[in-house]
Amino acid sequence: MQSAHQAKGKIERQHQYWQGRLPALFAAEAITTPAAANTLLPDLRRYRNAHEIHRELQRTPAAAARAAQREARSVLRPVPRCPWWPYIWSVRTPIKVGPDGRVPIGHERLRVAVAAGTRAIHCLQPDGTISILAHEPKAGERPALLLQIRAH
Repeated sequence: MQSAHQAKGKIERQHQYWQGRLPALFAAEAITTPAAANTLLPDLRRYRNAHEIHRELQRTPAAAARAAQREARSVLRPVPRCPWWPYIWSVRTPIKVGPDGRVPIGHERLRVAVAAGTRAIHCLQPDGTISILAHEPKAGERPALLLQIRAH
């Protein structure tokens, strides 16, 4: 139990680090909207990873990641061969096909090839792709894709 608390404390410290610095930085840079702040955050993250020394590791996070890769302590695994994989990490919302045979996608209503009143699953994937599935993931069954709109 103690290690879970310690891990939580480390995460909280990282959030506290950013929460303590970002408001002052945004004020100094006259950043007043989330959109403007979001353009600055990737640069801040890159700077912190490349230049700031981690207290426990005594090196930058980027140097620690490079060492882990060199020492084979960091391994990316291949994507599982599962037909449901593209939908597992999506935000899934149950929807119902309207009387016109269409489903809502943003501000539009698009036709799907199932009967009116049929329940379906709206999937918003991390890359912005929207998929409409006939049903939730089920072991032993393949996804039945009714509609897909790929992100640009």
